[in-house]
Amino acid sequence: MRAPALLRNRGEITPNMTPLVDVVMVILIFLMLAGSFAGTTRFLRAKNGIVQTCADRQRTGGIDVDVIISPTDDGGYIIHAGKIITEDASVLTRELSGECNAFTAAGTDVKQVSVVLRPSSRVRYDQVIEVYQAAMRAGFSQIKFARANS
Repeated sequence: MRAPALLRNRGEITPNMTPLVDVVMVILIFLMLAGSFAGTTRFLRAKNGIVQTCADRQRTGGIDVDVIISPTDDGGYIIHAGKIITEDASVLTRELSGECNAFTAAGTDVKQVSVVLRPSSRVRYDQVIEVYQAAMRAGFSQIKFARANS
């Protein structure tokens, strides 16, 4: 008995591999693109370190201006920097500029003066950055971080 004419003309029946190769190529391209977007994580880098203990402060031999950043009940923050008590970063900039000028008038090099930011654990990151920028605008270049005492 002979095979029907339809099967004789087709020859051997094999699965079509083209869709499988297309899907594998799309997955490969997706993984290559996803891997290229996952670069290194960027961190805010400060030239100065983190003040760990009182011994670190004594070893540097410089002058420290402590700035304590505490949260308020309404979601804001309050800044205590010696006699300066404010909730506004622009007021802090103005007051720290006055202290910077006082150090310069007294003959102290401002580069030897460190502003040590002491944020509470409940203070938001953007609030710490506002205080950091206020200290920079005031003219201080040595800005360090430390844990708040409370």
